[in-house]
Amino acid sequence: MCFRCWVEWSCLRCVAGKYKVASGSAACTNCGPGQYSTVVGATSNSCQNCKANSNSPVGSAYCICNAGFSGLGTAQDPDGGTCTSCIAGKYKIAPADSACSNCEYGKYSTAVGATSDTCENCPANSNTPAVASDEEIDCICNSGSTGPNGNTCSQCATGTYKAATGNAVCNACPENSNSPLESTATTDCKCNAGYNGPDGGDCNACAMGKYKANTGYSATGCDDCASGKYLDTPGNNAEADCLTCPVNSGNNPAASTAESDCTCVAGTTGPNGGTCSQCAAGTHKAAPGTAVCDACPANSNSPVQSTSSTACKCNTGYNGPDGGDCTTCAMGRYKANTGYSATGCDDCESGKYLDTSGNDEESDCLACPVYSGNNPAASTAQSDCTCDFGYHGPDAGPCAICVAGRYKDVTGSGTCINCVAGKYSSALGATHAGTCMDCEAGKYLQTPGNDDISDCVSTHIHTHAHTRIH
Repeated sequence: MCFRCWVEWSCLRCVAGKYKVASGSAACTNCGPGQYSTVVGATSNSCQNCKANSNSPVGSAYCICNAGFSGLGTAQDPDGGTCTSCIAGKYKIAPADSACSNCEYGKYSTAVGATSDTCENCPANSNTPAVASDEEIDCICNSGSTGPNGNTCSQCATGTYKAATGNAVCNACPENSNSPLESTATTDCKCNAGYNGPDGGDCNACAMGKYKANTGYSATGCDDCASGKYLDTPGNNAEADCLTCPVNSGNNPAASTAESDCTCVAGTTGPNGGTCSQCAAGTHKAAPGTAVCDACPANSNSPVQSTSSTACKCNTGYNGPDGGDCTTCAMGRYKANTGYSATGCDDCESGKYLDTSGNDEESDCLACPVYSGNNPAASTAQSDCTCDFGYHGPDAGPCAICVAGRYKDVTGSGTCINCVAGKYSSALGATHAGTCMDCEAGKYLQTPGNDDISDCVSTHIHTHAHTRIH
């Protein structure tokens, strides 16, 4: 082939895959499709046919294997060499000098010389151990599944597991443990609620007095039933399984295993594990257990179910420290409230008295007789009551009013005093000498104890004044 350069013509040789028989400016002729030629500058038709199962485009220097076949097909083996059919488990989509492609893991193909991806998926829950698998039986069940090779693989049921691939059966979990569907390891077996142990290992029942609500291993073991509850069976799986001690009992340690571990609480009494009765009013019990309730000290009381001796408080009419001796309120005194009074029992006020002890109301104080009183607070006898000012009579009464013309300026049993001669008083119950009045000028009184102004007589009358005897 020739072409014109700047100043002269230059002729190039025909490349491999082409030839030119005659001289001149004509182009080189291509070898036809399915042919090749390795000759450079060929002057005759040197094209040769490709070997079986190979081909080439026009003007080729070498042949390449067809789709579905593999071989070299290079300049070292220009006729295509031996093109081998892709074996089952492989395929080749386009002509090329490349190798056949493998079916991936989990796929297989029975086709030989496949020119497309004929790889089929293994049945569910199975896989192939290698690429380029050439039959369905190469599909073996995955871990966690079981069944015949190349067939249906069923998931391992709950409570079983299978670690290896293949057609082996699933293994049962250890007793009292369980596993999820399609488990692949013995450690998937976890102890049931109510049991404890390492995953995949022996599972031991929770002891009496204990429970475990969760599955699997607990490093702290099963949980204790709280104080006030007990459990007399093993293998329990809920806190609600713990039984409550009888009413008014408890004080048992955590993880108690019998009702008899329940003891009566303070303030109650009864047998362990039995009926616990409240301590009655007037008794107390500080410690839990079977001991009887202790009586309060005399003349004190306590509420029902008292837990301390200090709950015993002195009754009304008595005084003393809580839980201690209670002393009777003395005569002349009373106490309306229960318990201790730092100031002691209360005094009956002046004008009243109390001749008995242990009284609990102010109304228990007795009133002195009419027109008497003047007694000290906390008086203990009626004789402490003395007649008032302006009244006379014995201690404890009765007390009579001082008549007109007389007065009494002290309390007690003294007599009334006459107004002195020259004075009179018309007042009843007079309490001092100032109530005695002088006669008016020009009149006089010779006798004491006069009660009216008319008793005063004129000085010029020489008769004796009428004398009143009082």
